[in-house]
Amino acid sequence: MGALACASQPVQAQDAGSSARGFNLAPRLTSSATISNDINRQGDGAADGALILQLSPGLRVSSNSGRVRGFVDYALSGLGYIKSPVRDQFQNALSASVMAEVIDNWAFVDVTGSITQQAISAFGSQVVDGGQGEGNRAEVWTVSVSPSLRGTLGTVARYNARLTMGATNTRKSSLADATNTGMQIGISGVNARSLLTWSLDGALQRQSFKEGRSTSNDNLRGTLRLAAFDDLLLSANAGVDSSNLRSSEREQKGTYGIGLNWTPTERTKLSLQRDQRFFGESHSVTFEHRMARSIWRFSDSKDVSNYTGQSNGGGQGTNYELFFALFASQVPDPAQRQVYVMDYLRNLGLSPTASAAGGFLSSAASVVRRQELSLALSGVRDTVTLLVSRTENRRLDSLSRVQDDLSDSDVVRQTGLSLGLSHRLTPQSSANLTLSQQNTSGALTTQSTTMRSILANWTANLGARTSVSLGARYVVFHAERSPYTEKALFANLNRQF
Repeated sequence: MGALACASQPVQAQDAGSSARGFNLAPRLTSSATISNDINRQGDGAADGALILQLSPGLRVSSNSGRVRGFVDYALSGLGYIKSPVRDQFQNALSASVMAEVIDNWAFVDVTGSITQQAISAFGSQVVDGGQGEGNRAEVWTVSVSPSLRGTLGTVARYNARLTMGATNTRKSSLADATNTGMQIGISGVNARSLLTWSLDGALQRQSFKEGRSTSNDNLRGTLRLAAFDDLLLSANAGVDSSNLRSSEREQKGTYGIGLNWTPTERTKLSLQRDQRFFGESHSVTFEHRMARSIWRFSDSKDVSNYTGQSNGGGQGTNYELFFALFASQVPDPAQRQVYVMDYLRNLGLSPTASAAGGFLSSAASVVRRQELSLALSGVRDTVTLLVSRTENRRLDSLSRVQDDLSDSDVVRQTGLSLGLSHRLTPQSSANLTLSQQNTSGALTTQSTTMRSILANWTANLGARTSVSLGARYVVFHAERSPYTEKALFANLNRQF
């Protein structure tokens, strides 16, 4: 998929990806104007037309060499609402992933952070643009610092140890506020290419919710792997789980599982894993196939999620997070991929921080089943992307008394569908169309929402560092409370320095 999407994207996106090599400092300024017939979803269902003006200075710092590698991308957006009672506001957007090699080949520190706009409730009013209203949205800040060690014990084994400290803070709501600490230690055989290999891994996790309770979840697991063929790896594991996620006292339960990794070619990968855990069955299935101008990917997983901003349980709730995962095999380096995805979304006219497939905030652990199908096709002048997702969230921590979506319904189901079409008109311009639908349902018939949207835009480069976009969108939101229909025109101007 090396040429995927590049064929239909403006040249600027490709140049930005190339410039990400080495150390790169890239300030930018984005301005936009949107005319909408309905921006205020405060629960009364009344339309509120307005002109939205937005100015977003941003800075991207990236490094692909030396002891420090990764990227930090931050933008501060000021939004002004003309002829609307909605208050002017500021929004932050951050995406950061940095790895520092403190001591050669032994000590490392990983730092990640994000600031995104997320829906508070999956059953509340949903929007496609973070600049619309304030009723059901909150700004979620997350940060994680993780020092680690890895090395060898003579000629006997390899070892790795990691300590993780993280925090989540939410503006306007405290539902997702939490702190967490974790420790992972593992040892394995030195020769990873042997016919039979082994590993022993242990993990400790502590999490404290501001609106919930403090929980712990620990496990110890031994694994044997058999290289049956050059392209086939079989595995079996056994261990024990110890947690208080389902009761006030710790419960211990034995675990076991089997796995398979098959790589018949460099372009085709299949991974299967099934385990019996303390909460029941868990599994992970991933299939990926790349061709010269296409990539096909399917994943299906079920596991415990402590992710407080329940973006469908996996932290892939925004457009940026979703496409960042989609293009992982095409652009393996995180810094280059961040540049690629940001330019890709800008060309399509999609907000990086806008919700891609629903989500909600929570302060308790849940069991999440997530299924995703993604397809990307590239022609000489055309690009097609298809993203389909289905998520089912069920509360695991029944002792938590937090009031969120899973306290009103024992299950939250969300499905998403997005079809993107891009046609390159000239070497410097393209026309794009995005069709999407999101469905949410709960245990009650009143807990059901559907949002459909159509977005069309034209993008062009006005020079090596300047791009412009003109477009329109049409959104229909069906719900028991506050349904709406929106029509909007927008214009964006982006300047990189």
